[in-house]
Formats: sequence, C-alpha cells, structure tokens
Amino acid sequence: MRKTYCYNCTKEITSDNHSLEHIIPNACGGRLTSRDLLCKECNSTFGKKWDAALAKSTNAFANLLMITRDRGEPQSEIGIGVRTEERFNLPPGKPPVLSWPTIKEDLKKGEIEIHANSEKELRKVLESYKRKYPEIDVEKGVAAAVHQKEYFNQALNLKIHIGGPEAMKAIVKIAVNFYIYAQGKREVVKHLLPYLNGEEELDIVWMYHPEERVYKAEENEVPHVLKIIGDPKEGVLYAYVELLDAYSFMVLLNEDYTGEVIDIDYVFDVISQKTKKNVTELSLTKKEIKRIVTEKPFNQNQAKSRVFRIRQISNRLHDQRELDRIIRKAVKVFENEPSGEPISEKVKNEFFEQVSLDFAKLMLHKQNSAELIKEISKKKDGNSTS
Repeated sequence: MRKTYCYNCTKEITSDNHSLEHIIPNACGGRLTSRDLLCKECNSTFGKKWDAALAKSTNAFANLLMITRDRGEPQSEIGIGVRTEERFNLPPGKPPVLSWPTIKEDLKKGEIEIHANSEKELRKVLESYKRKYPEIDVEKGVAAAVHQKEYFNQALNLKIHIGGPEAMKAIVKIAVNFYIYAQGKREVVKHLLPYLNGEEELDIVWMYHPEERVYKAEENEVPHVLKIIGDPKEGVLYAYVELLDAYSFMVLLNEDYTGEVIDIDYVFDVISQKTKKNVTELSLTKKEIKRIVTEKPFNQNQAKSRVFRIRQISNRLHDQRELDRIIRKAVKVFENEPSGEPISEKVKNEFFEQVSLDFAKLMLHKQNSAELIKEISKKKDGNSTS
C-alpha cells in the first residue's frame, strides 16, 4: 500500500489522522476530494483561516444558484430594499424575508403600522407596545392583521466582495491542492507553505479576467475551472482558478520551474454536476504572469459581464423552480379523484384555472421586475454622468 504524507507538515497520513479535503471548498459547491493531501490538523487550520474567508466571499452567488453542498448549511445573505430600505435575509433558494419586523408610528393619528413575517413576530411586537400602552388589545391586533402572500416587489442592494489576504490564500491553497492531487511534487511548491501558514506575504496571486475565456461555458453552465501549466522553457509553473464562472485568478506557483511539461485541467458544472477534462486553453509567458500578480490589473468590464451572466442563469433557475411549484400546487386538485376513473371536466377546469392564474401572476411579477431594473439602471447611469 502506497504511503501518503501531508504536504504541509509532512506527517504520514493514516487512518487516525486522515481528513477528506475538498480541493475546491465545499461551501463553493466543490466535489473533487482527496484524503491524501492534508492531515486532519492542517486541514482544519487552513479551513478555519482561509476557506472560511473564501466561503464568505462566494456565498451570495452560491445561494443565488441554489448550490448543494456535501455537508453544512449555507448561510443567508443580507440585502437592503431599494424602495423601502428595509433589511432582508436572503436564504438560499427561498424568497427574501424581513430580518426583523419593521414599525412605522404615526403619533398624530395614534396608528402603528407593523410589517412582520409571522403572527408570532407580530404578537411579540404588540406585547412590547402593550407594556408602554396598556390599552392595546394584543389579540384584537393579531386578529385584524392583513395576511399577504405575493411576489417580492422590490430590488435589493446586495454587497458582494472578493479578495483580501485570507481569501487569496484560499485560492493559492486550491491551486496547490490540485497540483499535488495531480501527482505534482511537493518540493516544487514547498516555498509557498510559509505563505499558506500565514508566516509571510508573497505577490503570487491576483484576479485574472481575460477577454478570451479559458473555458467557454455552454449556455446554462456555471463552471469551476482549474488548470495547471508547467512550462520548463519559460521556467514557470502557474495555475488558473475559476469559481462559479464569476471569480477567476492567476497563481504563480514557481517562477524557477525546471520540471516536465504539464497541462492539466478540471471543469465542473455546479448546475448539472458534470465533469469535463482537456477543454481549456491558456498560454502565458512568465513575464505576463508576473505582471498580473505584481501590478494587479483589474478587467472591470469582464468582471461585470460575468456577474450579469450569473444573474441571468440564476433568474432562469428560480423561474423554473417557481413553475414547478405552480404545477405541484395545481396537481393537488386531482388528489380526491377516484383512482382508475376518468378525470371530471370540473376538476380539469380547476386545474387549468389554477395554473393560468398562478402563471399570470408570475408573468406580471417578471414584467414589473424588468421595469424596476430598467428604472434603477437609468438612475445609476444618471448619477454616474452627473
């Protein structure tokens, strides 16, 4: 049996200290794993320090795309309503919900307007007011509440950030993981270990959004892309890391490379869960790579176009999910029909009426959303030119 060793501390990996390492973090929807890279202690240390920072940076897109994870629950994001300025939680794959009840007081009229997610929340607010205003009838207030169930009708401002020393170390870790996983030699990248252990800083990683895509994704694909290139003629070993089609990075693994020619890749579509290999193109000189990681250029237009593409795919996924919900809801009218007998015209009509009504509501919501987005875009354009 082949012995394996932790590439960080060099301890032998055994059944007592082995650990399942996600080469691309689980929080990003990574599926490529190995037990032959890091011991349990080193995996835990790197995970707490660096992977957690990367997970926080990519969580918003992972939630929008409703990505499934091997373990652990995804965290909600926070958004601020453009129209109402209310704070909302954005749970993965679910509609936004108020982070806490919002209250508007009109002391002149003696009125209080409360927006809450549930009767339980409403009751708590009313009970707190009753301590100040004993004349308030809590039960009467709960009974008089107007229950509304409708599509979310405003845009949200959502902060998305990528970068920072911790997240960048996580990107380098992904590159080193993939290199070692592909039978790369520890000696070639061991000079990066002080950096990964937080003992020193190096200019070896930066965002890289080329005009020509390294992997040309199909229409509904959202890929993770890993690529390692070893070029002994240029004397350089480098990696390209792309997460969720939106974030991409260049990693300089070794600028004095003398090993064999390497050109390996891994592409994983987080939507279809399918893997591809030998489907990427990238060729850079050592000078070009060093310029990227030291001068730190940023292709803003490419970065924006990638975010826009992810938003479009996310919208399609959520539309399909909502259509499935509409059909499942309408199908319930058949539950009381006798088995083995023809479906009555009355029930058929109920089914089509329910589907038509809910579908019309969805289409109206989408139309209103499109108009709202146009209005917000115009305001932004106006502000940027003023």
